[in-house]
Amino acid sequence: LGKIAQAIIDELEKIGEEGYKIKYELLNAKDYGLPQDRERIFIVGVRQDLADKGIKFTFPKPTNGPGNYVTMRDYDVDKVSVNSGDIFTEEEKKDYFGSRYMSRNRVKEWNEVSFTIPAEAQQVPAQPGSKMWNTPDGKPPGKKKPRDSDASPYTKNRLKQTWPEFRKQHEKLISKDLKRLSYKQCAKIQGFDPEEWEFSGKLISQYRQIGNAVPPPLMKEIAKQIKGCLKKEKATAS
Repeated sequence: LGKIAQAIIDELEKIGEEGYKIKYELLNAKDYGLPQDRERIFIVGVRQDLADKGIKFTFPKPTNGPGNYVTMRDYDVDKVSVNSGDIFTEEEKKDYFGSRYMSRNRVKEWNEVSFTIPAEAQQVPAQPGSKMWNTPDGKPPGKKKPRDSDASPYTKNRLKQTWPEFRKQHEKLISKDLKRLSYKQCAKIQGFDPEEWEFSGKLISQYRQIGNAVPPPLMKEIAKQIKGCLKKEKATAS
């Protein structure tokens, strides 16, 4: 566990008069039928006096694994209508992709599981089938590419080329057809029905709301487990 997660657990264990019996687990959305490789820590606490009575929370068992992961095509992400106004582009330069974006692969195919949908609209994965670079393999040109660490202002060896410099040098090779996923496609990948859910505010805010959310289908499975605990608590109380 990281320091922040451990601090949260420590506080929950001693909060109130009794404290809480804490269970935590790293869950991946793709293990629960979603077309997205998304790992997040989930923390659930049962009040200690209830835990002492035998009320125990358990995390839901995975429904999917290697060999039967749900792809974006399986999940009908490719059927979501795409309008130009639903796709984030940089404000100053249309379809501009910064060095951080171009420094790593952002493209998955429809028959694959998506990368994590982030809260930052600038870093949203590209449309499946896109090419990031106009090179034969679609990868950055040249044999030597900068490392992410080289882009840090604190790197010891400033003779190494940074990603901003590399991107500027090869800007003409960035594919003109490169586009990010629309916010509706991101919503679908997260498990929302993009036709039923309305996201408020500017486009960049809508991406943020979607990327910061817990995928509803995954949260539903956890909620079922919590509901089971509540039923046991009610039976114990009566």
